[in-house]
Amino acid sequence: MVEANALVASVEEKSLEVEAKLRSADAKFAEISRKSSEFDRKSQDLESQESSLRRDRLSFIAEYSLFFIVFLV
Repeated sequence: MVEANALVASVEEKSLEVEAKLRSADAKFAEISRKSSEFDRKSQDLESQESSLRRDRLSFIAEYSLFFIVFLV
């Protein structure tokens, strides 16, 4: 009977360790998910800024070309 109680106690201890590890893994997964979402948002912001800079550049080129045609030709 003593051995059975010791075995039960050992199993319960291992079970608590496994639960703690699962909670830790869940917390790490949540942090990774949060950082992934943050990365995606920043990536979208950069893409938006890049697109805006491209439009500005094309607009500048068009204005410069028009100026060149109107005043220098």
